[in-house]
Amino acid sequence: MSIYLLLEEPKTDKPEYTKKILMLQVGVIIKTIQQISPNVYDDEIQALGLPIDLTVSLQDKSTLGAIFSEIKRSGLLKEQACNAFILSTYALTSDEFTKGLIIQAKIILAASTLIKLDNYYGVIKRALDAIRLLFTDKFCASLLPELPDFALDNSSLIKELMLLKNKGRYGSHHLTSIIALLKNYHNKAPRYYPRNIKRKAGTGSNPKRPDYAPAEPAYMSDKDEDNLTEFTISPLENDENDINIDDLEHIADQQSAKRFFAINLIAPDEVMHSLSLQNQLAKAAANNIFRREKQLACEYRQLTRFEITCLVEHCMSYVEADNNCAYLLTCLLIGKNIEEIKYNNHSLVIKDNGPFKNQPVWLYKPSLPEHKVDTPLETLLNRSIGKVIMSLPKQLTSALSKLLTTTIDLIQIKDSVQCIIDTINKEKHTRLTLPRIINYLSYFMNSKGVDATEIALLLGKSIQQEPGCSYYQVNVGQLLQLHQKFVKNVLGNTNQLFANEINQPTEITVGSQLQVKSDTLANMFALLQDRLSVLRNMKWSALEEFHNIYTIYILYMLNLSTGHRPVRHPYETLNCFDFNAGTLYISDKEVRSSLSARVIALPKTAIDQLIFYKAHLTNILSFITNIKIETGKQIQNALTAEGPLFFFLNDLNFIAVTPANLDVYSRDILPLKLNWHRHFMRTWLRKNRIHGHLVDGWMGHISSGGDALGRYSGICMADLKGIATVINTLLVDELKIKAQAPWSSQ
Repeated sequence: MSIYLLLEEPKTDKPEYTKKILMLQVGVIIKTIQQISPNVYDDEIQALGLPIDLTVSLQDKSTLGAIFSEIKRSGLLKEQACNAFILSTYALTSDEFTKGLIIQAKIILAASTLIKLDNYYGVIKRALDAIRLLFTDKFCASLLPELPDFALDNSSLIKELMLLKNKGRYGSHHLTSIIALLKNYHNKAPRYYPRNIKRKAGTGSNPKRPDYAPAEPAYMSDKDEDNLTEFTISPLENDENDINIDDLEHIADQQSAKRFFAINLIAPDEVMHSLSLQNQLAKAAANNIFRREKQLACEYRQLTRFEITCLVEHCMSYVEADNNCAYLLTCLLIGKNIEEIKYNNHSLVIKDNGPFKNQPVWLYKPSLPEHKVDTPLETLLNRSIGKVIMSLPKQLTSALSKLLTTTIDLIQIKDSVQCIIDTINKEKHTRLTLPRIINYLSYFMNSKGVDATEIALLLGKSIQQEPGCSYYQVNVGQLLQLHQKFVKNVLGNTNQLFANEINQPTEITVGSQLQVKSDTLANMFALLQDRLSVLRNMKWSALEEFHNIYTIYILYMLNLSTGHRPVRHPYETLNCFDFNAGTLYISDKEVRSSLSARVIALPKTAIDQLIFYKAHLTNILSFITNIKIETGKQIQNALTAEGPLFFFLNDLNFIAVTPANLDVYSRDILPLKLNWHRHFMRTWLRKNRIHGHLVDGWMGHISSGGDALGRYSGICMADLKGIATVINTLLVDELKIKAQAPWSSQ
């Protein structure tokens, strides 16, 4: 086995130099683990096939960082997974560097073993990406010191990683991919062989349809995601281990489809590429639905109300005498496992004042982007300064105080909790398991139609998977009320268990840190309107300033109306707008695994403004064409939908609207991150009682139901037109925005 099967061909300015640096760094990595564990990994190291004359010398971290940055700028971090993984130690401090090399060495040894087997490329690639993110992502920096010693034997290392993952630290989801790689490496996973299928004898004639067997893919995707297994028609030979097809069909009928099939085609490269993207989209949608399957209201694997009642009655009967019953009840009420409760004990407090005096309370602050700005700009924003609060019954105070203040054997607690669950299952014929009990809070909220973003913020789980969490700012009391409704539903409305008054200040919020104040936006649009009024009837010398401010004014209005992401050539061409139907086609985030294109309805004010903008382009076309022919052609293309609709002017030269250019031209108007409008609108729409799944569809987020206007979606255009009507009231009544007339100087 050669290390060259893991390393990708460098795509840098100096590929040979990059390859040399990579090989030297591999030598440094392997030499490190040889020093830590001599003679332990000799066979695996020899199998790497490193050159005999390899000169091992410690690489300068600045050199590694420069090559890593070049790969990152090229957008090849996913494609160059192994190269980026090897270079990622540049981001480590001097104290962390040796530990990082040992981690890399164990991963390389595992990857070099599994790469020889079929169907493990995806496992390897995900683990390499996970290590790279742990080293380079500043948000995961707190997890790195807690990682165990990777020089341990595989069995002990896997156990340590599992314990760390269960603590629920930020970034611990990356450990899943690492554990999967190490488990396969530890088990020396065998080569995958397909199973043959035949019809049971005596049940009728053989089916006329052909059998199917896995074959090599017809093409290999050059994108980030793993390829789907392609299928071709081929005859199969009988085998002693044949499986009865009737039994297999029965099993398949009881399961959700998890794989999509494609036919082995002979077609041009562009068709193959298109099919590859379609397959990846189908896989992403299927994985998303499967991930959400546990939260379906009709999902039989979830616990029933009867089972929860049996659990609560048993725990409440023994809660004073048995602390383990209190721990089990806590897992149910806050949706956390015992490890998370114990190791995040800074989040669990016993309140000594306020509305929850002498009650245990779970407090935590969601880990979200800070969006730091200069001090003078702080007055423009509403910052989130609160914490998520989940209150617990007073009966749990004694047991949880003991958990916080004393050293307790978690393994013994887990065994005792499992005994309680087994006892209830035996007596009441229930199907209780600890994971089902922990997941019941999320399932209950989802079945009651609670916004998935609010569920994620409340539980502190799936925040990275719910994109709305980064844009949404919600009142602390609102989340607390959601949780108290759940607790009251489970335990009953008893004065002994709950505070009668919440008394949470309404201005305390959690979530997005980039919430612009409504007054700020109203004042900004008023100033822009005044400036446009002054410039509109001036001489042609003021045209350029008028056009640039006019463009920013319209873009800000449309961004608030549509939630469009800041991209190059926003709103593309006039063909994206349907003025008769009042709709807009948006394609602002085409990625390899999902499609975010959508059609939304436009507010009336935005439509009126676009009509004015078309007239503006017509008015300035002749004047600019006489001075700058090329710029005139660009404006003509904008009017005929053959070129970008929006642009800036600099000395009457055509300047494309890109995020960088928009940031420059708007810096003196509103010097904030360009997606401030998405933060503002997500929060504003939820405050105005637009349901979360409608807001996700409007913003282009794929929710649990998939694409907002997909085949099986319950959302229709009437819902989006309702959103447009509500947004129009925001523009006109709250922000005092008016459609501005075009340039009119003669």
